[in-house]
Amino acid sequence: MNTPLSLEIAKLLKEKGFNKPCLSYYSYLNIYTVELRDWNNQTIGDTDIHERNAGYYSAPTIAEVVMWLYEKYGIWISVVDVNPEQSSWEYQISKKGVGLKYSSGQYPAKYDVSPTEAYEAAITYTLNNLI
Repeated sequence: MNTPLSLEIAKLLKEKGFNKPCLSYYSYLNIYTVELRDWNNQTIGDTDIHERNAGYYSAPTIAEVVMWLYEKYGIWISVVDVNPEQSSWEYQISKKGVGLKYSSGQYPAKYDVSPTEAYEAAITYTLNNLI
């Protein structure tokens, strides 16, 4: 999935130490696409080093975050189409070597809008509860 994640998730990723270069970034409420860079560690003009990162948030894609979670924490997220006739998705989260598995099906939550909605829910759950 090559769509950048929401600003809310971008802020949470920055808080959790996401530092991979991305093509897109948020500057306050706007999203921009410029060049591959770690936008979480940008400075604004000539500001003091203590004000570093203010207002800049990397806007990674779903695929970039899924791979970062796997590479850094051994956590894999997948989304499955549980009802192809009605386009209904659930997410599954597994942790490498531990055998833990989390599923939105355990919490009767199905995402009917798009697989993107399910991925965003899984990423949010992972960031808030598993790391």
